[in-house]
Amino acid sequence: MTIEQAFYFKIMLICGCSDELFEYIENTLNEQTSYEEVIVELAFCGYNEKQMLSVLESYIRQKKEKVNYDVIIESIFRFLQNKYLDSGTSVEALVKLMYRIGQLSDLNEERTEPWFTMTIFDEFYEDAEKGYVDKDEYLEYLKSFIFERKYYNEIQFYKPVIQQSKIKIYLQNLINKIKIWKGR
Repeated sequence: MTIEQAFYFKIMLICGCSDELFEYIENTLNEQTSYEEVIVELAFCGYNEKQMLSVLESYIRQKKEKVNYDVIIESIFRFLQNKYLDSGTSVEALVKLMYRIGQLSDLNEERTEPWFTMTIFDEFYEDAEKGYVDKDEYLEYLKSFIFERKYYNEIQFYKPVIQQSKIKIYLQNLINKIKIWKGR
């Protein structure tokens, strides 16, 4: 197991997504004849996620290798793409998961993206549901983030709302002018 895999599985465990780790352990045990100590320790944890998390954290602390965060991010995006394509995963569940992953950004303090964008999708989900943010545009942003890694900020989400506000102000001014004109 590489240090990047350990970090990735740690993130997934914290987020409540342990299936990939269970599958990884099972495949490793079935395909190899000799095992790393960490694999044996994880296998002995059974399905106890807290114990598995402890084993992974210990493994990460013991490793003195430089961590390639791009590899971890690549694994996360592959996971998100699979979740997006899974018809059983709702948009709400996906953005809540992204938020949890984004909250783990302390794993790499130098990199603000993609962590920041992951957190704002959850923050604007309700706004999109209520119509404060254009829902179709929100879903398009979500798709382009997950598959093309386009990063977004708050202003981009509210751009249509800002435009609607300008139209509303214009119409209100026009109504006021009509009322004044009728009053003459």
